[in-house]
Amino acid sequence: MNVLAIIPARGGSKSLPRKNLRLLAGKPLIYYVIQTALHSVSTNRTIVSTDDQQISDMAQEYGAEVPFRRPPELSGDAVPDFPVLLHAVNYLQENEDYYPDIVVHLRPTYPLIIPEDIDRTVTSLIDNQVDSARTICPVSYHPYWMKELIDGWLVPLMETKGVAYRRQDLPPIYRTSGVDATKTRCLTEEQRIIGEHVRAVLTDRERVIDIDTSHDLILAECLLNILKKDIRAPDWWK
Repeated sequence: MNVLAIIPARGGSKSLPRKNLRLLAGKPLIYYVIQTALHSVSTNRTIVSTDDQQISDMAQEYGAEVPFRRPPELSGDAVPDFPVLLHAVNYLQENEDYYPDIVVHLRPTYPLIIPEDIDRTVTSLIDNQVDSARTICPVSYHPYWMKELIDGWLVPLMETKGVAYRRQDLPPIYRTSGVDATKTRCLTEEQRIIGEHVRAVLTDRERVIDIDTSHDLILAECLLNILKKDIRAPDWWK
């Protein structure tokens, strides 16, 4: 079974300029997700979709393929993930006659995912015969406690009538945590990334950080310095 890992990594970022090349423990951010994909036993090909020459050069230096340059119309801030992934799949099919069975979508902004996250997600998709599988983790702050600010007034984000406010009494809520695996036909035939039938794969909340600001980068480095002391930590963290 052909399992293709696609890492979208454009050169621009408004919140944190040149985000995918920012250093984390001395290595560019994109280095971590490339190593994770390459060390996964489930994936047999890893490509980076980028519009940026420096990212392209670094990605190839670290072992990923960059078979094309992402076109400008797919490189703006407002471009969602779907057309980027579809472009990659269509390019490989048209130019290399390569069509994977499964696409694994990985983001450089989740540097602390590990190969087992990918492997468990792909295995869940295959074993359960579903369209897609994705990693999740518990949220760190429950949405029942969140507020909106409307004309200076605090307004509950969600209806909370009859809901207890002790943490242990609140219903479990989860967020996605960096790995999506989907059957390629969902992209090419159904025109969506995640299919109708989706399995969840629970991951450690302690490893889930999505880099969007310089503050996130500082937190990621602190987490990495703690986690890499574990003997089970990946070699590229050390």
